Amino acid sequence: MSPVQQQKFLNDITFLKSLGLSPEDEVCEVLDFVQSTLAEKQALSDFVDYSATMKDTDEWCPMTEDLLFGSLPEDKDKFYLELIDLAEMSDDMIAWLREEACHELFANQHFDSRTRDNTYALNKRSEISLCGQVTKIGDDYATMDCQYGKIFIPKYLLGKGHHCDVMVGGDDLQVRAQFKGFSNVRMGSRISMPWRAVFIEKNYGDEGIP
Repeated sequence: MSPVQQQKFLNDITFLKSLGLSPEDEVCEVLDFVQSTLAEKQALSDFVDYSATMKDTDEWCPMTEDLLFGSLPEDKDKFYLELIDLAEMSDDMIAWLREEACHELFANQHFDSRTRDNTYALNKRSEISLCGQVTKIGDDYATMDCQYGKIFIPKYLLGKGHHCDVMVGGDDLQVRAQFKGFSNVRMGSRISMPWRAVFIEKNYGDEGIP
């Protein structure tokens, strides 16, 4: 540990002493310094910093120049919160528009009128070919966005032979997806996304869907 880091730790100990520690506690703190890891020392430093700066601020950190970039209005806190509000409203609007698109899709394609002939129309299994962009790739699944909401891509489709052995985040895919129900129907199950991919038909990569 560098002299600067050691001094920072000792300053933290001094702060803890000001909280009313007994001599025995002070000895324990010094022993902790000798035996603790760098991660533990950093955790103590973070605790002291936040305890010293946030105890009288109702857990709110005012915006400072090191947290902001560019030329911003004088009331930085208000401006920043307005940006957060706009981002949240934008996400809510996008989610609402996608669910409304789903409602319109099923309203216009009644079950009795569905056939197997049109790839880009619903069949009687509520399956349809959809295009969208991969948003996340995990160990057990991937997700993508389309005009009708999020699509869950199960693990068995992430292997070779399904056009995605080199799939990365941001790729544009065309998948055969099955509708799993609107949000109020899925509330009682473990299904969180409205669509589930049953086959990956095409992977356009990051060049975009033609």
